[in-house]
Amino acid sequence: MSPDTILGALTANSPAETVDVLVTWIGAVTLVRYLAVIRQRRERSALERRATVLVGTLAALCVLRGFSWLHPQWRWLGVAMLVPATLLPLAMTLFAEGLLRRHVERWVKGLAVALTAAALVADVVSGLVGADDVWANYTLIAAQLLMMGVLGIVLLRRDRASLSRAENGLVRTCVLVTVIGLPLAATDFRFLLGFPPARLGTLAILLLCYTLVRRPGEHAQLAGWARDVGRVVLRAAAVCAVLLLALHGTPAALFFPLFVLAATLVLAFSIDDRLTQVTARRSEAALLRWLARPRATSLAGFERVEAGELRIQGSAGYRAAEV
Repeated sequence: MSPDTILGALTANSPAETVDVLVTWIGAVTLVRYLAVIRQRRERSALERRATVLVGTLAALCVLRGFSWLHPQWRWLGVAMLVPATLLPLAMTLFAEGLLRRHVERWVKGLAVALTAAALVADVVSGLVGADDVWANYTLIAAQLLMMGVLGIVLLRRDRASLSRAENGLVRTCVLVTVIGLPLAATDFRFLLGFPPARLGTLAILLLCYTLVRRPGEHAQLAGWARDVGRVVLRAAAVCAVLLLALHGTPAALFFPLFVLAATLVLAFSIDDRLTQVTARRSEAALLRWLARPRATSLAGFERVEAGELRIQGSAGYRAAEV
């Protein structure tokens, strides 16, 4: 297969649609990277375990919708793309339980299961009967909005005394990300709204991922999160300005899609930098634990030390020669 054929297969009908596909796939790669780093941990917190369910669902959605937007004529691909989206009410409920460190009330869980089942049935039925999938999308939107509204109330009415300052800060930030993400996610249904020229739902997903990879101590102050996000926006604007200068004569209709692409890249690299820091800190902690072990005084103890050394040598960022 020639390079022109490959590029043609990965190019949508217009530059703006091509940006949509690139943005959602950049988001998918970033989410997969997050999942890989979290799964490397031998001991994961309840929040991390539940966050992987939500992030994994969003990653699958990003991958499938990129292909669906690229080939809208393949109806079965559109149906498959909506399957991860139908699971979001349940995944969001599990994530909310991780934030609160306790189970939500049974009726909230029942509502999550019912909304997930309703959205999934609407998607499958529309695909089987070959009907217009607009009503399936409306069902999906209604299910997600209702679930997010209920979970928002649950988080706002949380028992603040049972959570630490950092945990309360993380809850506040996640609620704010949800409020910001709602209008961004709505743009993914551009065929219903008719605007804007580029879809912004992936930015909402990456904003949530960026919030999750911040250090626990950083969650205490909401202002710090706002400053970090503001810097990301400024960097994206600078990158977009450079692209416009390099691509002199670019049509005005592409200004907004280029800014969305630049913001996605800057946010994705920011998340990757923080994930790299997390990996480095974990490797340093593993090395310190190994150095703190008592000296082996028996053959069995020596074998345990050797096994621990091999595990550390296999971790990211560690080389035995450097020690």
